[in-house]
Order: sequence, then C-alpha cells, then structure tokens
Amino acid sequence: MKLTMTNTIKKSFWSTNKADLIFLLLFAIIAVLFYDSFLTKGPFNNHAWRQTDCLSLAHFYKEGTSFFSPEMHNQLADGLTTGKSAGEFPILYYIVGKAWSLTGESYLTYRLIWLVIMFSGIFAFYKALRLLWGDWFWSMSLPLLLFCSPLFVAYGVSFLTDAPAFCFALISGYFLVRYYRFKKWKHFIWFVFFFTLVGWLKISSLIGIIFICGIYIFEMIPPIRSQLKTKLFVGKWKEGLGLFIGFLLIFAWYYYAGRYNLKHGYHYTFNNIFPFSLMSNQDIADMKLVIWELTSYQFFGRSILLLLALVGITNLFLWKKMSLTAYLSTPIILIGCCVYFYLWAPLLGVHDYYWIALLIITLAILIPFINVLNVHHNKIFRHWILKSVFALFLVYNLIDSYHITKFRTLARNGDEVKAINEILFIKMEALNGAYAHIIHFEDLQPMMRAKGISPNDKVISIPDPSFSISLYLMNQKGWTASRGFEDEGYLAHLIKEKGAKYFVINNSEVIKNEFIASLLGERILKHHEVEVFKTKVPLD
Repeated sequence: MKLTMTNTIKKSFWSTNKADLIFLLLFAIIAVLFYDSFLTKGPFNNHAWRQTDCLSLAHFYKEGTSFFSPEMHNQLADGLTTGKSAGEFPILYYIVGKAWSLTGESYLTYRLIWLVIMFSGIFAFYKALRLLWGDWFWSMSLPLLLFCSPLFVAYGVSFLTDAPAFCFALISGYFLVRYYRFKKWKHFIWFVFFFTLVGWLKISSLIGIIFICGIYIFEMIPPIRSQLKTKLFVGKWKEGLGLFIGFLLIFAWYYYAGRYNLKHGYHYTFNNIFPFSLMSNQDIADMKLVIWELTSYQFFGRSILLLLALVGITNLFLWKKMSLTAYLSTPIILIGCCVYFYLWAPLLGVHDYYWIALLIITLAILIPFINVLNVHHNKIFRHWILKSVFALFLVYNLIDSYHITKFRTLARNGDEVKAINEILFIKMEALNGAYAHIIHFEDLQPMMRAKGISPNDKVISIPDPSFSISLYLMNQKGWTASRGFEDEGYLAHLIKEKGAKYFVINNSEVIKNEFIASLLGERILKHHEVEVFKTKVPLD
C-alpha cells in the first residue's frame, strides 16, 4: 500500500511539474555551456569602466557603508575627499555587499546572484506564457530565445543592473498576467512592486510598463471601456492609485539621488539625455557603422532580426484577430523604443548594454502574433512541423550566440573563438583588447599590502581614464585621470592638500612628462607595465 502511494505521488509530481522540470534542465544546460568559462572572472571587455563602478559600490557596502550613503573608491566628491555618489537604487549592490561579508569579496558570488535573478525572470516569463497558452513548447521557446541575444547572455551575469532590471520587468509581467487571469489584488500589488524595482534599477527599462499604464488610462475612458471585449484591468480607482504610487516611489529615489549628488558635488552616471539632434553628420555615420557591424550582432543574429521585422509588419494587418491591447503593443512599444533611441543615440554605438532595454520589442512583436495562432489557427499553433522548424531556428541562433559570447568572455586571455564573420571578429577583438591590461591590477593588491600600503592610503592612478577600474582592482581610494592628469595645479593640489601618497602609473610614456617626473619619489614596486611610486611634494 505504501509503495503504491509513493509511486502515485511520484507520478503525480512528474506529470504536474514535467514541463517546469524540463525547462529547468534546459536552462541549466544552457547556463553551463555559456557561463562555465567566466563566472569566476572579473570585469572584462570594453565596458570594464561601468562594471567596476558597480563593483566599487558593492565593496563599500561590504565594508559597512549605510544603505542611503553609497560610496566608491574614487575621491571626487566633497571637495576631492570622498567617493559619495548615487545612481540607480543600490539594493542589488547592498545585497552583494552583505553576501560578500559572509563569503569574502568574490566575482563568483556577485555573478551567481545575477544568475539567480536571470533565472527568476526567465522562469517567470515561461510561467506567464503557460498561463496564456497552455502549450509547453511555445512557452519555453520564447524565454529561451532571449539566450540568442549575446548582449543578454553576457550582461545577464555581469556586474551591471541593466539585465536584472529587464528580468524584474519579466517578473512584473508574470504577476500582471496572473492579475489578468484571476483578478486577485495580491497579484496586482506584486506587479507594482516589481515594476517599481525595475524603475529604481534602470528607468529606461520602463518602456513596457509605461505602455501598460497607457492601457489602464485607455480602458478607464467610459465610452471606450464599454466597447472592449477583453480588458486587462478591472477598472477600479485603486489600480490607478497603485500605478501612481509605483511611479511616485521611482521619482522619490531619483530625487533623493539627485539631492545626494548635489550635496556631495559628484555623480558617476550619465544623468542627462544625449539626443540624436546633438550628433554631427560624421557622428551619425560612425554610429550607423558601429551598430551595423558590431552592436546589431550582439543584440540578435540577422535571422532573428529579419523574423522580427516580418512578424512586426504582419501584426499590423491582424487587428481583427487581436485584442486592442495586443494590437497596440507592437507599434506603441516600437515608438517607445524609437524615442529611447533618439534620446540616447550618441551612447548606443559602443555602449551596447543600453540595448538590453530594447529587448522588450521582441516580446511586443512575437507574443501577440503567437497568440493569434493559438486563438484563431490552433492547428497550426500546435502542429509538429511548425514547432520543429522553430526549434531548429532556435538551436541555430543559440549556437551563433554561443560563439559570440565565448569570444566576448575568453578573448582577454588570448583565446579565440572565430566562428563569426571576419568584420565582427576584428571589431570585437579591438574592444576586448582595449582593457586587456587591467588584469595586471588584479594582482597588484597583495603586492601593495606587502609594501605597507593600506586601502585608505590615497593614490593617483594614471593614465586610467575611468572612475574606478584601477582603483577598485587595487582596492585603493584615490583619483584617476577621469578629470585629466595634465593639469599641474590639480596634481599638486592632490598631493599637498588631499593626501595623495602614491602614484600608480601603467604607461611608461607618462613618466616622460617633466612635471609628473618631478612629483615621483622612490619606486616601490613594478608589476608588468604597472609601476608604483611614492609622491613627492612639489616645490612652490
């Protein structure tokens, strides 16, 4: 009797959760294949600049910094005496910092936390589609399609908040679907909570949420509401209040961050728009070339971009078969993406992580189209031939994404994965090599401690143009060349008035500058191209 009951329970568990377990297995296989080579690695590629900003913030939370007083290694705030500066809501940096206080400062810990967030977002997306369609194949295929974007893969476990923000947007979408299906208030509250978190982490990832808010306003207009057969919202005032509170909380954080930065006199993020209209003809030509030859391949392969274009156009002719919400999603979210592109166009060339927010257009195009197949052409929707073709299409693009991701993540060690077109290979090789030298700074920290240099001994690290790369990797407070290093008065001021004790120089050409050479005291260590000198107080 017990054996029969046990077998029944096992059978019931498997039959009930089979699709979920298969999805979990597929995610695990893809994660191992894509991430096995760099989960323990530090910042790399041409965006090490921004990655080390995030790492620096997490480091100081590990050291005990107050949640509402984020701080970095560079000392550009409070008259060049502190690193206090705020950008996105620092909850994830705070979590990493507290985790580091238990595990020690570890890239693996940081990346694993990001991986958990990624899985949560992808799994929530899958579960939302299961609620809508019931079909396990299509519910799995669209979430797995995101792995066909090398940008999403690489930044999914990076140190930036762009991919986590997108994943939290997927989770908010899951709760919205549950609210649409079951009309339970708790689901709406969770939807508001997660979209607030999205806005706190990366306000540019609110494109889809803003569209949803527009649908609420649209549905609340009495003449329109009475004509709608399918409604996303119940139509109560407290739904509007919940949406308003979410945006109010987002505004509250950025207002606080702005005041905090104003108080301390420094900000490390781009806090203003950089519209397309500011670009010269040459800037536009350069941006187009970078996007066509480099960034577009990082976003999605050519075959997926073609699919999105064809399906997007097709959606415009399916208005009779779609709900108003579904029909409007493609053009309105596309317009939102275009506005986003216009406002930050100069940054969308080599700053490829800005494109993660634009992944929403993939969902806005494919979900309404597949839903039409499910509702109006169910035999095609469930036919094994269509599923087989799409599965092969998915595998092909996963392989393509795998090769590009491997090149991004292995190239700094001299390895090459050249299963990509030659122009893309050359472009990526140049970007990967731009910051290859930073690996030497990772070895420098124990050497500096052995020489009696403490983390609070302030250094001038040149010619590092970033805010944090060398400072974070050495774990030293101080200044970089982010404000230039050719101003003799500025360097002299750092030494005489701000307590700069050491120069860290990673380019021997810098030493040929007579004034800088006059500020160099005893050289106390050399590691590859990096040299550390005591500072010498300049003569008046």
